[in-house]
Amino acid sequence: MLRSLFQYSLLCLLLISHHSFADERIKLIVPDFKPYTYYQNGEFRGIGVEKIKKIFSHLDIEYRLSLAPNYGRAVDELRKGRAEGLFLASENEERNDIAEFSKTIMINRWSWFLPENSKLHPSQPSFKKKAEIATYLNTNTHKWLEKNNYKVSYSPSDTKALPMLLDKKRIRVVFLAELVFFESSKEQGIDPTRFVQVVEKEKPFGIYISKDYLKKHPHFMRKLNDAIEATFTHEVSLQSED
Repeated sequence: MLRSLFQYSLLCLLLISHHSFADERIKLIVPDFKPYTYYQNGEFRGIGVEKIKKIFSHLDIEYRLSLAPNYGRAVDELRKGRAEGLFLASENEERNDIAEFSKTIMINRWSWFLPENSKLHPSQPSFKKKAEIATYLNTNTHKWLEKNNYKVSYSPSDTKALPMLLDKKRIRVVFLAELVFFESSKEQGIDPTRFVQVVEKEKPFGIYISKDYLKKHPHFMRKLNDAIEATFTHEVSLQSED
């Protein structure tokens, strides 16, 4: 009798543990934002995807990735509860309303790119009034430009054409994440060193976790941040020193 009761109790404990693990699994939305996050040849790839693999291997929590065409759609999916996390992302007020931002995973350099012989330069007092700027639709670079009263003349939902248009002087200035511009230039067969680059900001890249998910799993953010710190703190400090 006692043996049967022990076996029953053990079975219940195992079932509860399995349910807890399954319940904690998380769906993460990623924007099509090469080279950070993208989908190619039937699998998710990119710098950010590799970092997420390391973090969740440390956490030992099941996760599933889903692709969004851009950051605007990714944030909308998070808001509507169709995803519980978003990465890689930098922080802004809109995202803070619906989710909590993690510790820094890596540094994202927001940069101006101009033709080599351009008469414009971000250091000029007249730059904000004169420069007609192109950037990637619905990203934080886009929102930052609008918030700071820059003239956004072109904001496509794909970054591939931006280096080509800049090289042909069909647009005058591009404001974009450094590595995204480099990757887009590479795809167009353009050497990015042909352009003048001016770094405007260094922004932390992290993961957003929805507040609704954290209500159900109040300890998740602490575990996530511990995993990030254990995995990437040294890397981030080296990036900041570059």
